[in-house]
Amino acid sequence: MSLRTKRKTTKRRVKHSAKTRSFWSYFIILLIALGVGAVTYFLLNYLYSKSDNNIQIINKIEKYLDSQKQEIKRDSAKKESALKSESKLQEKTKTKESNLEQKRSIKDLNLTENENRAIKNIIKSMEKNDVNLSTQKELIKPKERKISESGNKIHIEIVERNATKKDKKNDVDKNQKFTLGSKGSSSSKPKLVIIIDDIAHKHQVDAVKAINLKLTPSIFPPTKHHPDTPKLAKRFKFYMIHLPMQAHGFKKEEINTLHTNDSYDKILKRLRDIKRDFPELMYINNHTGSKFTSDLDAMNRMMRAVKNENLIFIDSKTISNSKVEEAARNHSMPYIVRDVFLDHQDDKNTIRKQLKYAIELAKKNSKAIAIGHPYKNTLEVLRQSGDILKDVEVVYLKDAL
Repeated sequence: MSLRTKRKTTKRRVKHSAKTRSFWSYFIILLIALGVGAVTYFLLNYLYSKSDNNIQIINKIEKYLDSQKQEIKRDSAKKESALKSESKLQEKTKTKESNLEQKRSIKDLNLTENENRAIKNIIKSMEKNDVNLSTQKELIKPKERKISESGNKIHIEIVERNATKKDKKNDVDKNQKFTLGSKGSSSSKPKLVIIIDDIAHKHQVDAVKAINLKLTPSIFPPTKHHPDTPKLAKRFKFYMIHLPMQAHGFKKEEINTLHTNDSYDKILKRLRDIKRDFPELMYINNHTGSKFTSDLDAMNRMMRAVKNENLIFIDSKTISNSKVEEAARNHSMPYIVRDVFLDHQDDKNTIRKQLKYAIELAKKNSKAIAIGHPYKNTLEVLRQSGDILKDVEVVYLKDAL
């Protein structure tokens, strides 16, 4: 074989080996790509299947929570219906008991046969018309029925007052009185209201109740310094709340004192918290409050909240330019203000002089409101004031308005 032929053969072999190597290299790359693709496919498939399982678990949890909510709603509805039915039963039993008590009280009067017969006829006619002798929830015009017989005078007076609806929330105020003897017992004397502010402790309650007068206690809302005021209020037939409000330059503020920059919602929440502690509350007056009551915007927010909660605000008049009257007028609320401070000076002679001044105002205007405090001198003057008070009738605030 010639040299030229050998070279050609060698070149062919080199080309063939190069083609073989390139084929295998491509083949290996293809295998690697297929392997990576397969791994990627299985990995993605695994992740998707796991996310599907998670979604199914979440759906199951949501269904369970929804079923629990429905069960809770059903239980609460059952409880509410049970409470309503129970309250209706209690009202029925109370009305029956009150009817029985009224009948017993009439039997205990030791009346003649004619008088008993007349009273029984009245009761029967009232029962036929579904009239309840103790309390009713219907609005009925005032009625008076009187029976007079020889020997004894019987006065049966059934007074039922129409109540004015305020914010679609009101109850009917109704009184029933059975009296034997003279026709009327209401005093024609001028009425004097004596409010005792700052009631917070048991010894103050004991001191006020020891005085044989219808004093109106104004009690602080509970704080950590006097937490028992709701319990102390239960010892009184009538009370009001002494609401701490911001004053000019007064450093010893009560806890939760209302300020002029407080929002309507904050004031409303404060009143609702107080009403929760004192459910029979009707009247409030300001403790300090010279800055708050002289700020018209703040008093407008206060009067709006007071009206919303069916309360009445009494102006203690701790500052001469009080805006309480204007705010009350803006919200169609009554304006009630104290006339006299008894103990600006803690001195017996001064307190007695102020008490006489309050009595003169009561005589002139048919009623007056005085404010004092549970000071030793104040209570002692009131205890010894029988001769001074003989020309007026000391009444609770609610009985003078």
